[in-house]
Parts: sequence; C-alpha cells; structure tokens
Amino acid sequence: MASTERSLGWATSGTGDGPAAGYNADRWTNNARKTDGNGVMLFGSLLALSGTGTSTLTIADGSAIVSGYTYESNGAVTISTTGLTGSYNVILVANTTAGTLAVTATGAGTTTIAASTVRIAIATSAQDATITTAVGSTANIYLGSITTTAGTINTISRTYAYNNSLQVPSQIYAVMDQGSALSVPTASNTDIVSYGASTTSGEGLISLNTTTGIFTVNIGGMYLLDLFAIWDANATGVRMLGFTATGAPFTLDQQDFAISASVISYQYIQRSTRSILLNAGSTVKAYAFQNSGGTRSVSSYVFRITRL
Repeated sequence: MASTERSLGWATSGTGDGPAAGYNADRWTNNARKTDGNGVMLFGSLLALSGTGTSTLTIADGSAIVSGYTYESNGAVTISTTGLTGSYNVILVANTTAGTLAVTATGAGTTTIAASTVRIAIATSAQDATITTAVGSTANIYLGSITTTAGTINTISRTYAYNNSLQVPSQIYAVMDQGSALSVPTASNTDIVSYGASTTSGEGLISLNTTTGIFTVNIGGMYLLDLFAIWDANATGVRMLGFTATGAPFTLDQQDFAISASVISYQYIQRSTRSILLNAGSTVKAYAFQNSGGTRSVSSYVFRITRL
C-alpha cells in the first residue's frame, strides 16, 4: 500500500519530504488548515483593538492563521480614521484572488489589500460582503467593529476570533467577588448579580460583567464552574446554588447541589462546582435558591470559571 504520509518545512528540494520543485504553497496552507485551524493565535497581545476618542485605530501585536496562511505583526498596526463617519468592520483578510480588494483603510494608508498578502483593514459592511464572496469566509476573519464621527472613534467592539484548535492552558480563569448582600425570596431562583470586584488571567478568553453577573466564554472547551456562598443564620428549608448557561451544547442541571441547611457541618456555608462543555460565545451565570418560607440573605459569594 502506498504511503500518504508527508511533512512540511524541509528546505532541500526533493530530499526526504521536501517537494521536488521546492516550496509548495498549497501543501503548506493545507497542512496549516488541518493542524492549526483558523483564527487568532494565543501569542503577543492577541491583536487587541484600541483608540477610542482618537482618529487612529490601533491593533496590538499578534498572529493568526487565515485559511492556512500565516499572519504576524511584531508591533502595533495603526489605521487612520481621519475624515470617516459611520460604522466599519475590522477584518483580517488573506487575499487569495489575483487582484486587489477594496477596503476603507489599511495600516499602510491604502484603500486596497494587494494580492497574495494577509492584512488587517477597516471596511464597510458592503465591502466586507464583497471580500467574503471573493475569498471565502475562512479567509476573512472578523475582529470587531468601530463607529466614527468626523474621524473620531466613538466605540470599539471586539470579537474574540480565537483559534479553537489551540491547546489552551488550564490557568485561564475569571473570578467575580461579592458586591452587596443578595436577598433571596423564598421558593424562587435568584440570579447572583452586582459583583463588587473581578480579576482574570488576562488573555481575554473569558470576559465578565460585574453588573449582570454574566461570564462570556470566547473559546470553546471544558470549563470548571466554582461558586462559594455564605447564607444568613436560618436552618429552615433547603439552600441551593446552581448555574444557567446560554449557547451551551448541554443544559445545566437546575437541581445542582441541593443541600439541606440543617444537616451540613457548616450549615450556612455552601459551595457548588460543575464541569461543563461550553461553545465559544456561551454565557454563564449563577443563581441561589431557598425555601425557608421567608426572604434569606447571601452575605458573601465568589464565582470562578477555569478552563480545563
């Protein structure tokens, strides 16, 4: 049986796995699609976007695989928004066509992306749609959007187009700590909101909102949900801590860790943990439940999410 095994990276033409005619672009891009996937890599500053209040959109250093083509910036890329008013998409494009692609602006101060290049640009929705038709959806990665008035950037919205094939270390985490005490009416699930403080491991893979109590997972995978709470002194009925999620492939168990407060050793301290598979873009929040017959209070609570 003939072997179909081969590799890339050998500089000598025709030796070992080296292609006879030298470097082969199709083999490289096909290999990268299979092994590295598509999207922003977890290196550098992850192509973070900034520049609100200025006339310059700054894209921090980073790297990506775009339909098998590599992209790297070893410093910040800046795109001028002078004179622009409206909404624009921030895109990372591999121009696989034979001609140029029209955009609103690039970091080189042009309004086109040259053939056989990978570049970040800002573009109108119409330009973006035309580019996607020309190169395909995997060769046009959406990084976010901006709005401008007379050249000044008003808002920046970031989309975390991270590469889902990457092995992400388990130290990726996000934590929200207690804000004000939470009142929990009897016989109802009460969302835990208004956290007072937060911290993350800094990659932007898990974002959070301390006002709504919602975590957003920006890359899919297995996650550990860990919730700690201290109830007020009342031994009547049961206490329960649980989680809800949107966009997850499975429904979280609404009866997670129902424990009678009158029989646990430290009867007012409770902890609930759960491992769950989450899709990229899933949102997660925690809730408390009790049925003592009256309103109860949760004085302290901490919610942590860690990627496994």
